Amino acid sequence: TFDSKARRLDDQWTSYDNQARPLPMSKVELRRRIRLVKSFGFRCALYFADSLAYDDASPDFNPAWTWRAPSGQPAHWYYWQKRPDSTGLKNYRLDPANPEVRQWFLDYARSLIAEYGRDLDALVWDETFTENPVGPEGQRKLGSVMTGVDSAMMSLVASLTQEVQKAWLTWPDLAFLTSDNIRDRNRHVPFALVSHGTYQDSACEPGAWDFGRLPNFRNAMISCNWYPIGNRDYNRLAVETYDRPQGVSNGYGDERGPAEMPPDILDEIVQRFLVQVDGL
Repeated sequence: TFDSKARRLDDQWTSYDNQARPLPMSKVELRRRIRLVKSFGFRCALYFADSLAYDDASPDFNPAWTWRAPSGQPAHWYYWQKRPDSTGLKNYRLDPANPEVRQWFLDYARSLIAEYGRDLDALVWDETFTENPVGPEGQRKLGSVMTGVDSAMMSLVASLTQEVQKAWLTWPDLAFLTSDNIRDRNRHVPFALVSHGTYQDSACEPGAWDFGRLPNFRNAMISCNWYPIGNRDYNRLAVETYDRPQGVSNGYGDERGPAEMPPDILDEIVQRFLVQVDGL
């Protein structure tokens, strides 16, 4: 919904639900939904982007913006869910070292902050952990120059975090969260060092909490348990062992949100929540 030439968000657009059915959407409706969430006492974050993925059907798509391996081949990305209105054939990964890519994301962040900053608690950049592979895969070609993905992405995250901080005089609670996924099986770069915290995309796996706590020592760190029924103990361990928030979801995995959970599991989650928040 971002008009990069005008550097503003569209007033109205066509979204879609999880069954790919068209859904009319507007700034007014989105603000209503955010404020509804806040009225129940929750914090509300807006999904900022998925990694550096970019569909070749997008009006701003520029092949020169894509990451290119040492061989010169562009890097592709998967489709989490392809838009029904997309006629594109491929999803690419953009190069965070490209000045035009960086400017696009800065303009996009500024437009979101201007429109929704007063209502939101955070912008969450998902799957940033995919932008820092180690070894030859961590190098991309920008023109004739090879550049490291991890350092370029770290710099871009820092710039976007600073954009959010500029709004603090008016909206001091606004945060910018990245999606580190540091654990014993990988060596991903902790972008939380230059952001305000992490949505840790580890599905509340107990073995990942300790790895995330160090770079987030002074930050927020949350996760989402995609299997709150199948992995019900993950939420218990998150609270009792690691003093982290619980996670529930109806968008993946068990595909059953709180209203659809077995009563005993939901009661466990609620009781732990009350103890953690109110000290009851």
